[in-house]
Parts: sequence; structure tokens; C-alpha cells
Amino acid sequence: MSTAFDDNFYRTTSLSELTPGKPEIFRAGGTTILLRLDSDGRVSAIDASCDHDDLIQPGATRLETLLDCIARRVGSSSKEWTDLLNFAGLPVRIEGEQVWVGTEDILPGLTNE
Repeated sequence: MSTAFDDNFYRTTSLSELTPGKPEIFRAGGTTILLRLDSDGRVSAIDASCDHDDLIQPGATRLETLLDCIARRVGSSSKEWTDLLNFAGLPVRIEGEQVWVGTEDILPGLTNE
């Protein structure tokens, strides 16, 4: 369960729960968020709002479905993280060990509450 930090920032996880280089699925502010910890320690987040999000899909299948959906939504022919981040990236704050994601930039009408 995410907790509001201020305005539209929500706690999603701790740094120790993230696997470097592997996008992981979380919920924050009423929507689905993808987080990835890069090898340099930077954490990035993507708005993974998707009408086709199936919460019961196995993790890898659900991740691929979300990446496909994001790419279609932003008009990208690529599912590469850096490409999608340019279109659907969200602000991230690190407070101690906690990762907070700003949801103010979620595209209107696409939250999947």
C-alpha cells in the first residue's frame, strides 16, 4: 500500500527490494507504476497505466503486456526502457531507503483504480 509523501508523491518500495536492471511492477496513487534500478544506482519510473492490465497474469507476462501497452499509448515502436521513459517517465525521490514516485504526470483518464 502506498503512502502519500506530499502532494502527488507516493512511497512504492525500498531500494533494497529492487533488482538492478529489472523493471518491477508497483501500485502508487491509484495507478500501475514500473520502477527500475539502474547499475549506477539511479531509480526511474514509468506510468504503466493500461486498460489491458491483468493483475492475475504471471509477473513476466504482465510486464511484457504493460510494456506493449505503454509503447502503443505513447506511439513508440520501441519497448526499450529509455525510449518509454522519455514519453511516460515519472519523477522519483529517494528518502533514505524509500522510493517515492510522483503521480502528477499520469496521463489523464488512464489511471486503473
